[in-house]
Amino acid sequence: MVLALQVVTIAKKVPVEEPEDQEVFKFPEFNEIEFVKKEMRDTKGALLVVLTGIIFAVISFLLTVAQQPGIGLLVGLVGMGSIKYILNALKVDTSEYKIKNWLGHIGSYFFIWLAIWILLMNAPFSDFAKPTIKDVKVYAETGGNNTQCEIRYYGEEAKVIVKNTSAITRIVITAKITDNAALKTVRLVDRDGNEVASYQLVNQSYEWKILNSFRAGDVVKLGITASDNAGNWNRFSMELDFQ
Repeated sequence: MVLALQVVTIAKKVPVEEPEDQEVFKFPEFNEIEFVKKEMRDTKGALLVVLTGIIFAVISFLLTVAQQPGIGLLVGLVGMGSIKYILNALKVDTSEYKIKNWLGHIGSYFFIWLAIWILLMNAPFSDFAKPTIKDVKVYAETGGNNTQCEIRYYGEEAKVIVKNTSAITRIVITAKITDNAALKTVRLVDRDGNEVASYQLVNQSYEWKILNSFRAGDVVKLGITASDNAGNWNRFSMELDFQ
């Protein structure tokens, strides 16, 4: 009985730890005014960068029209390097900008400038590309049958081998000629620039037919010329070797 009382007394003397007060997490106070100001500042900066890219793209295009594409490229790169000074001059606060902000503006400027410049250099805004002359073929017409002649290419000139000249009634020349805008003239000319024959369109190809007045051993130089409304010009030269 005495032992039991001692155990109870000891148990009563064991201190009980009371829970300490835990710190409660609190979300930072949302400052709506500062948030709106930051968003407006970032939006203003982004719009000004886009506008700057467009302006420098137009300048690069005008320099390209003036036959100075290299300077146009240089001007565009100078504009990219001037973004910070342009934003500061237009009262955009860049004091809190980090590297990612500047990289974002530089990337936006570069792609806007390049895209607008390329767009302006193509139809319908402008035309710097010369007409394309391809798939040139020469046929020897004999008794209503067309035999394709062999064409050998030597640099920018082609040599056409025309065999069995005496049996040929007509020479038929075909070519596909295209332009990214609109063609102005398409002609088949001799070495002096005189038109040899008129063309007709057959299955989207230009076709010329020339009556055979040649003899074996004759060598005739012809050219297919094409120009567009922008003044771009191209020529396909060939030499017909009659055998």
